[in-house]
Amino acid sequence: MTALIVWFMGSRLGRALSALLTALTVLLGVYHYGKRNARSEARTEALEAYHETKERVDEVEPAPTRDANLERLRKRGLVRDGHL
Repeated sequence: MTALIVWFMGSRLGRALSALLTALTVLLGVYHYGKRNARSEARTEALEAYHETKERVDEVEPAPTRDANLERLRKRGLVRDGHL
């Protein structure tokens, strides 16, 4: 059996098949590397966006009354008059 494999790998067809499998393996490795890298970058961007949002939320000073909160929201255009 070993002799048959050695003979096949030494033939033109065996070398061509070996080259094809090597090329496919390299392409598959590059594909998986790119996919993993893109996933990592997307995760990083999501965490950065969360961090920025968290900082903006933390910057808001809570108002002492409900009316003061509504006024702040109206000034920002987040609540229309008559709603709430």
